[in-house]
Amino acid sequence: ALIDELAYEYNDVVFVVSAGNSKPLDLYDNIAELMENYPNYLLENESFRIINPATSALSVTVGSIAQECVIVEQSLNRHNEELWIPIAEMDHPSPFTRSGFGINNMLKPEVVHYGGNLILKEEFGKLFENPGEKLPLLSNDPLDKLFTLGYGTSFSAPLVTHILGRIANKFPYKSANFIKNLLFQSASPVDIRGLNGNKSEKTNKSLKLQGYGLPSFDKAIASYDNRVVLLDESTIGLNKVHLYSFDIPDIFFETTGNKKISVTLTYNPVTRMTRGDSYLGNQMQ
Repeated sequence: ALIDELAYEYNDVVFVVSAGNSKPLDLYDNIAELMENYPNYLLENESFRIINPATSALSVTVGSIAQECVIVEQSLNRHNEELWIPIAEMDHPSPFTRSGFGINNMLKPEVVHYGGNLILKEEFGKLFENPGEKLPLLSNDPLDKLFTLGYGTSFSAPLVTHILGRIANKFPYKSANFIKNLLFQSASPVDIRGLNGNKSEKTNKSLKLQGYGLPSFDKAIASYDNRVVLLDESTIGLNKVHLYSFDIPDIFFETTGNKKISVTLTYNPVTRMTRGDSYLGNQMQ
């Protein structure tokens, strides 16, 4: 609630919050059971639901996905090599990330970025983690060592912040809503395998895990031959309507294949902690 108050007051600032982490190894003590329940435990277990301040309505909440799998062999004796098993595929939800939805079923997290994975092996009844699952980072104690390894949504959130910063450099006088809008419309989701349910339920669960998907700076700030971005920033009164019209070239209708028109709407309503029916003071349709 405090972040939302600040975001409403400072409407040229984008607030970015990590979704938070939880420990799957607290739930499962062997790889087979963990693999059998991934990724559904991220949605079904309450300990993997997003927590404050990730529920902030006006901030950008970032979840974590797995980067390309890199296994670091720690044994010099090749005859003793064990099979390392990555829990998540590349671009799939990290085994420790948290899922939405947020307050009043609002989409949280909105986007994801690379934050690490779990690469495990079992030996003598114990689980061991491979350091290749982690991201190389600057150490908090540079006098001891310059670099370290780590994973978590706290490392995926700065990657999204970096994209937002580059967008802000491109459009230095635009509002936070404008910059957030460019970020959201640039995101691409991945087809998450292994989700339980029918097609509609899987779509709903995918939104809970990755929101709009992985954002791209290039897609955020540019149009392409086959992808045109139209932007508008304005205000609208309560109970009012805005109508937009634009010409669509004939090639859009004549060319075979899948085509779409997508609309991204970003706004910052007043938030009300004391309101019983909705945390948002108003909503758009």
